[in-house]
Amino acid sequence: MSKSRGNVVNPDAYFDRLGADTLRMYLVFLGPYDRGGEFSDTGIGGVRRFLGRVWDLVLRHADRLVDGSAPLDARRSLHRTIQAVTQDLEELRYNTAVAALMTYLNTLQERDSVHGEEVAGLLLLLAPFAPHLAEELWARLGKPYSIHQQQFPVASAAVLEVETLPVAVQVNGRTRGLVQLAPQASEAEALEAARHIDAARTALEQASVTRVIYVPRRVINLVSKE
Repeated sequence: MSKSRGNVVNPDAYFDRLGADTLRMYLVFLGPYDRGGEFSDTGIGGVRRFLGRVWDLVLRHADRLVDGSAPLDARRSLHRTIQAVTQDLEELRYNTAVAALMTYLNTLQERDSVHGEEVAGLLLLLAPFAPHLAEELWARLGKPYSIHQQQFPVASAAVLEVETLPVAVQVNGRTRGLVQLAPQASEAEALEAARHIDAARTALEQASVTRVIYVPRRVINLVSKE
């Protein structure tokens, strides 16, 4: 925003209308810390809606949060978010940290029930960006004062360990072996793993593979010239 170009945005109006948390969070979400971005009413409205969704989610589940540890897949999703936000904060990538929180909120909203540790984790990660809203929701959950005096979440290496599944390696539809791959493994990762199977490695080294058919979690089929 440049005064010389006459396009300065006065933050007071947005502060009064949308609140400090929305303005604060939008400013760090605009773009990379060292480059900023273009201020727009559409963009700040999106952040306002995000915070509204956080508010609705917490209040909707406040009286029926599931006790105890969440299922492993749910905990893994939480700890991936903790890891991403922590790394982004340390490297001043505030915009991508906010994006990670938005993605995690979408994950929670898709479920009929959530565990207490998931909501608490979301609020603790949100606190640096929306301190007032996080504090209010923390209090409404009956948590000890103040959210800003609590330990910041730490990602668990044990929870983040990647599970693997057996994936069949085929050449022209015939199974030649099995490789262990993460459920989210890309085609490139599957191809690299397939090189450990002799028939697949030979086909790849001879550049005779004309097509790759990859079905995550199940099979990678190398179609080669006969």
